[in-house]
Amino acid sequence: MCGAQSVVDRPGWDALTMPTRTVLVVDDDSLLRWALGEKLGDSGYCVLQAGDGQKALELIQRERVDLALLDYSLPDMDGLSLLSNLRKLRPDCAAILMSGSSAPDLPTAAARLGVARVIGKPMDLDDLVGLVDRTLGSQLPELIG
Repeated sequence: MCGAQSVVDRPGWDALTMPTRTVLVVDDDSLLRWALGEKLGDSGYCVLQAGDGQKALELIQRERVDLALLDYSLPDMDGLSLLSNLRKLRPDCAAILMSGSSAPDLPTAAARLGVARVIGKPMDLDDLVGLVDRTLGSQLPELIG
């Protein structure tokens, strides 16, 4: 459970709080999972991690997940199968699919399942955080003062 985070800390302003958004990172590469978790966590997200599809489904059933960052190639199922199951459990959960392959039909198949974007691996972590921000609409407007 992640709680809330302060989003404004300026003299003269009351601190605003908003629920922390939860991102589920699903990848069988533990080093990549760790790096994504650290980067997203440092950016204010609550991060859950799973190394395979079954563990991801277990987490999705018991935790609120705002966005799932899914690897296409997992040891027990492909990312599209996982995404299909995710849609049954959490139809409002945003999803980004990561893939190290360049399968030409993948973006079309992923779009049919409501994926926000298919991104290639390796990826720039700062760019990925920006994509997560935009997908969740979590960027705050600039405050004047």
